[in-house]
Amino acid sequence: MGMIGHLQAITTEELTKFLECSTEDAIVSLLYVDGELDTTGDYLNIDKAWDGINFLLTGELVGEPPLSWVIFGNQVGKGDVRDWLNSLLD
Repeated sequence: MGMIGHLQAITTEELTKFLECSTEDAIVSLLYVDGELDTTGDYLNIDKAWDGINFLLTGELVGEPPLSWVIFGNQVGKGDVRDWLNSLLD
């Protein structure tokens, strides 16, 4: 099993809806339409290339900011993921 990358640009309103989800089914309903992953809008499937892209940008497995932010974002989550996502709205 491996990790794959799907990148999706979302609005603040979409992030708020995501954070309001209390079940996995609610989250899936935001990501899928008629049983298929919603790939409309600003969507990119980078599959397993996320690791190679990060390495090419930074020359390292994890890399240093700001180029590592392309793959990993510029926020480091600590504790509850919901707390970290909510901090993005502040």
